[in-house]
Amino acid sequence: MNQLNFTPNQIKKQIMDTNLSKLVKPQYLDSKGKSIPNVKVTSIEFISLNDIESSDVDHNIGRFHGTNEVDTKAMKLRYLQFGYTEDMRLPAVYRMGDSLKPFTFKRVNGFHRDDACDELGIEVYPHAVLEFSGTEDEQKLAKMRVGLNDNDDYHTPPKIESTEKDVIMTVQEMVHCNLILNTEENINDEVLKCKPSLSTKKSVLNRVVSQIMSSTQTPGRKPTWSLKKALDWKKRHVHSETYEFSYGLDSARDEYGVLVGDNQDYIDRAIFKAMELHNETGRKTYIIGHVGDETKSMDTIAKRISFRNKLAKRLGVIEKYATSKFNSEFISILGFMPQIQKTENWGGIIK
Repeated sequence: MNQLNFTPNQIKKQIMDTNLSKLVKPQYLDSKGKSIPNVKVTSIEFISLNDIESSDVDHNIGRFHGTNEVDTKAMKLRYLQFGYTEDMRLPAVYRMGDSLKPFTFKRVNGFHRDDACDELGIEVYPHAVLEFSGTEDEQKLAKMRVGLNDNDDYHTPPKIESTEKDVIMTVQEMVHCNLILNTEENINDEVLKCKPSLSTKKSVLNRVVSQIMSSTQTPGRKPTWSLKKALDWKKRHVHSETYEFSYGLDSARDEYGVLVGDNQDYIDRAIFKAMELHNETGRKTYIIGHVGDETKSMDTIAKRISFRNKLAKRLGVIEKYATSKFNSEFISILGFMPQIQKTENWGGIIK
């Protein structure tokens, strides 16, 4: 059971006793340690929460899922357990610059903290005051980046980190609003500006970038295939073909067909399913393969060769340990889905 060591009144006193000159300004850095452009922290100030426009619905541009009660409760509990400390993350606001509006500031991040403070009865809290510069589009881009950025290593919890969905939705919006160029390089760089921690999580980074490029139809990207996309491709480009992608019977070839991704587990499953079908019906199975994005060490062609080698190696192992004569002709690779745009013919599979 979590022990509560501080009352709301004690937390409020800790906050108001804070020496603002001792607080460290937050840094908004990309994965290379460079500051996000068009934004600077001008000051740290005690600000009344009633003086901040803080609509989670209208202005939480960094988190498309908005705040949620679970995270707010966790943040509130953190305060009640450990009190307020000077190394806690500073929420960020900027001056609205319009004396006619009812609020002086607008919130950029810290929406969960705002909700937790409200529940604890905390009315005043230290904030980093930001100043944005540049064109209207440059300022909008900087605000979106700061809204997502996970801040530096100095500041401690409680803080709610942005999710993959937040990053994907935000960068998609950047592309749709023409704030960044719709290229793989720009999207990759932008993801790392918004969530620098992904620089050490390559598989997650690649997945996030791939989803963004797929939704924004990034020109020149190599598509990633799924059963649904393969069926749509067949309908659009090769409607007269009889390819099958989910162990259906190809009427023209009298073989079963399956779409298989470049993963040893997927290949193994296809082998054993093909063995079952051959044992039951005497018919063979063909694979239509597809591979992932190119890397520095392997392009699409090399990945297809690797795919063939994985199948051949696994069949060789099965043959070695088979108790009777083994014939691997029950399965073969018919070809690969086209993936290199402007080079490969999309009117058929690649042999």
